[in-house]
Amino acid sequence: MVFKVVGGPFDGIPLDGRPPGYEFVGGAEEPTLQWVGGAVLWTLKGGPYEGFPPLPGVPDGYRKIPGSDPPTAEWDPREAMFERPFPVKDIFPDLTARYCSACGVLSKDRTTDELWVVIHRRTGAHDGHWRFYCKGHLPQTEWRAAMEDSRQPCPNCGTLMPLTGVCDFCG
Repeated sequence: MVFKVVGGPFDGIPLDGRPPGYEFVGGAEEPTLQWVGGAVLWTLKGGPYEGFPPLPGVPDGYRKIPGSDPPTAEWDPREAMFERPFPVKDIFPDLTARYCSACGVLSKDRTTDELWVVIHRRTGAHDGHWRFYCKGHLPQTEWRAAMEDSRQPCPNCGTLMPLTGVCDFCG
């Protein structure tokens, strides 16, 4: 359910959940959230939310800075969620070009504006396996395949191979 938001940092932005500092407005014509305050507002540095007004709560990919005044959180890609796409330029700002993991090592490098990064948890590594995707290979079909365990691990390095059956690292 999408809510109309009135007041606070999300004023006018439709939301599909209730962030801290908002309460439901009973009897409204459409589902509405009203800012009532009382929530800590976090200033976010770096990453996809830099420059936004202070937010009630810290989104995925941000790390709280203890003792900061005002409360501040910094972008830290190690805090990013598994199985969720992030623009490469937000995770690796110094990277200029990279190949798509699904297109393969021999494909042309793409600029970071054209790529997304996903941290897959199904590789047996504690911190996951980072894979880069072009827009054409980002659709849910690859993710569903990973969830259904239809991809096989590479016999040489153990990482999950794309649906093409050719390992991104070993070729």
